[in-house]
Amino acid sequence: MQTVEDLKQSLAAGIVTVTFKKVNGDIRVMDCTTNLQHVPPSKWPKDKIQLSEESKDKTFRVYDVNAQGWRSFHSDSVIELV
Repeated sequence: MQTVEDLKQSLAAGIVTVTFKKVNGDIRVMDCTTNLQHVPPSKWPKDKIQLSEESKDKTFRVYDVNAQGWRSFHSDSVIELV
């Protein structure tokens, strides 16, 4: 399993497929990123610093490229990262 820092770097580098367990127990597969080159400017967060700050507590706020919206997951819930 990757470390939190590895996960952060992968998400910043491009689009990553993350499989994780949701709080309700469902398994979710999501193509996501924190790299703003893959996010439409109209969807950019107001405070870009917030993206890196949120990952400090192992909760990642990411852009879901398929749903075209911001989602979050906890690094401890990650099952697979591709």
